[in-house]
Amino acid sequence: MRKPKFVLPLALILVPFLHACFVLGGTIYIPDQYPTIQQGIDAAAAGDNIVVRDGTYYLIAALDFKGKAITVMSENGAAHCFLDGQEQTRVVYFHSGEGSASVLSGFTIRNGRGVDGGGISCISSSPTITDCTITANRAFAQDGSWPTARGGGIHCDNSSPTIRNCAIINNHSESSSAAHGGGLFVSAGAPMIMDSVVSGNIISANWPDGAGMYFSNSTPSIYNVTISHNAATAGGESSGGGMYFWGSTPSIVNCVINGNSARHGAGIRFEASSTFSRLTNCTVVRNTASVDGGGLYCKNSSPQIVNSIMFENSPQEVHNSTSGLNPGQAIITYSDVLGGYSGEGNIDAPPQFVNAAQQDFHLASGSP
Repeated sequence: MRKPKFVLPLALILVPFLHACFVLGGTIYIPDQYPTIQQGIDAAAAGDNIVVRDGTYYLIAALDFKGKAITVMSENGAAHCFLDGQEQTRVVYFHSGEGSASVLSGFTIRNGRGVDGGGISCISSSPTITDCTITANRAFAQDGSWPTARGGGIHCDNSSPTIRNCAIINNHSESSSAAHGGGLFVSAGAPMIMDSVVSGNIISANWPDGAGMYFSNSTPSIYNVTISHNAATAGGESSGGGMYFWGSTPSIVNCVINGNSARHGAGIRFEASSTFSRLTNCTVVRNTASVDGGGLYCKNSSPQIVNSIMFENSPQEVHNSTSGLNPGQAIITYSDVLGGYSGEGNIDAPPQFVNAAQQDFHLASGSP
């Protein structure tokens, strides 16, 4: 007798196939399949990749991921693909609970404008932003409207994005009242910023804080980042040229903080019980404060500085505030501090950079 043929049920064929399609996702090309990036996002499903061809894309409204776990990426990198807000709108807006699977990659994000986040704004969202240049964006607040401008380049509120291999450069946060975060502003978040550059950002207001980066009630992780030549201008109490921490607990590792300027705390200002902050393997060099705290300014905070260099900051390497009920006191160990600083393993010697004039702060072979 001939044996009956075994027929695989159709459901057992289709279900794994459909599952594979969902996991791998499809690819949508812009402008081949949709004329605008937003139309591509609207049509995309979870797991899809939206690939944007080279060119400049002028926006009249911010790109909105709408909570989708998708990747929006340029075809050939940030040098070839530009998202331009035309000084009329912020460029990208994450505000629907996006997580790390919502990815923005490989764009130059420029000419954006908004009160919160000229380039990118994240509200209760934690996307991944990689290989992007965020430049020439502005957070601007006018009298009679919202008084504080926050995050010229990137604004994050209750958000913890991952920012990797990005350049946040030449952005501006401006107000006649207060301005925070010329490059990056974070409130109540735990972002990760790594392998990036934050440079040439400006804040100008009566109370400008954090020209490069500003953190309030946050726990950021900052690794392998160069924070340089950011400036807090105007105002009587400008603070934190490179970074400003208010009630925050950062972990700052393998970073270079140089050439920043402010009235107080040109390199970094720690304030309002930013006590468990930790600075490890960092170089803080040639920052200039017009009043005090060229390298570090500590008020009501006791950050821990380990295995780091504090050199040629003006008017002094570290300013520990004596005002208030809890005066600040940086705890520094195993570090090279120009002029000396009390602490285990500290030295006072020229660090011997490879080429400080060319911004190469690697250590020469004979460095102490």
